[in-house]
Amino acid sequence: MRTRYPMASALVGALFTSIAQGGVILQPTGAVTTSIDGGTTPAMGSLDGFGPERAIDQSGLLDGYITGVTDFDAYMATNPVHQSNISNFYWLSQPGNPTVGFFDFDLGGYYTIEAMALWNFGEDGGQNVQVFDLVVADNPDFTGGTSFLVDPVDVNTGPSDAVLPQVFEITPTGGRYVRMEILANNGNPDFVSFGEAAFEVTVPEPGSVSLVALAATGLLLRRRRRI
Repeated sequence: MRTRYPMASALVGALFTSIAQGGVILQPTGAVTTSIDGGTTPAMGSLDGFGPERAIDQSGLLDGYITGVTDFDAYMATNPVHQSNISNFYWLSQPGNPTVGFFDFDLGGYYTIEAMALWNFGEDGGQNVQVFDLVVADNPDFTGGTSFLVDPVDVNTGPSDAVLPQVFEITPTGGRYVRMEILANNGNPDFVSFGEAAFEVTVPEPGSVSLVALAATGLLLRRRRRI
C-alpha cells in the first residue's frame, strides 16, 4: 500500500502559492466555434476567412504583447487598441442565428485564470457581443466546468479602427479550456463578431518548479528516516 504524506502535500501547495507570480497575459493556442446542440440549429461557426484563429493571433492589435511574459495590468493600462476595420483582423460568425453557439479557447496548458480581455468589433455595431457565459474547465468537453455570466457588455468601445479592450474579472479558477457561450449580440439578426481575446493567468516563476520538487523530496526523505 502506498503511504501518503499530507504534510508534504500541504507544504508543496504552500510553496506553489508563495512563489506564483500573477498577472501575465496569455494568448490562446487554439480556438473553435460550434453550435450549442451540435448542428441541429444553424451553426454559429465562422465565415470563410474570418475564422476563430483571427481572434487570438494579435493581428489587429496596434501594440502587441509577449504571451506568458507581459504583465496583464501594465499592458491594459496602455489602452491597447484593436483595428476591426481591416479585413480578416476579426472573427465573424456564419450568417443565420448568431447567438446560439460556443467559442472555445484552448490555453495550451493548465493555468489559474483570473480575467478575460475582450476587444469587441466596435462602433456600437449590432454584431458586437453583448451577453455571454464564460466557462472554465480542465477538459475540452467542459464537464464539471465553472461558469461566470457576463451581462451586460458595454458595446460602445470606440470606432472599429481603434477598439478599446474590456476586462472581465472572474474568481481565480484553474483550467486549460475556456468556453465563451454567446447569448446575445447588439441586435444584428445575422452575425456576431469580436476582434480579439486574451486572458490573465497566474504562472510559476522561472525555476520554481525545481524548487518545489527539491523541497518536497527533502521533506519526504526526512519523514522516511523517522519511520
